[in-house]
Amino acid sequence: MLYKLCDYEQNGYHDSYFYWSIYDSEKEDIIQYEYGATAYGSTKSDLQFEKLTKDIVEKAISLLSDHIFNKLQADALEPSGVENGEKVKLLKDIKFKNKKTGKTIEASAGTVGKVFWQKAYGQFYANGYNRPNRDNTNLGIEFESGEIIFTGLKNVSRSFSQEEIREKANNLARECQFQTYNSSWSGWTSQNFALAILNS
Repeated sequence: MLYKLCDYEQNGYHDSYFYWSIYDSEKEDIIQYEYGATAYGSTKSDLQFEKLTKDIVEKAISLLSDHIFNKLQADALEPSGVENGEKVKLLKDIKFKNKKTGKTIEASAGTVGKVFWQKAYGQFYANGYNRPNRDNTNLGIEFESGEIIFTGLKNVSRSFSQEEIREKANNLARECQFQTYNSSWSGWTSQNFALAILNS
């Protein structure tokens, strides 16, 4: 049986495309169905939908939470970017020599510190080519001891526990943005039937 979760739109360069996010109880999965576009108009759908209930919404939320968890976990292990003030964990032993003081600091893999500075190196372009990323960004990291090191973003992960990642995934899933389940280009929701049921 099929249950319509939300109606959303993706805006391309020339046209917009319209989709439903649908919970399929037989497959126990969330599917995407394109029902129209400004490029060709609407299509006649022969899909038959059942009445959406809170139980079905909760099942869909569980799937979305697992999906978000996997994405967050991958980003935590190999972040493409971090914020100043964020805690990170070293993935390898780092030896850093402070040129001003001449002191060499050795930090072991697994050590947690706070990012206080960062800079990406290279020529960057507005169209997205060669943006700051894991391979071209350096970080300044301060440890609880007060010592600091400078190293590449590629040498750190986010300092999140599995429990923290799961909690964040659960909270995000309850926003019912089901269009993100099937596409990294999520678009915007015009009608969120699942969220309305959840909040009723």
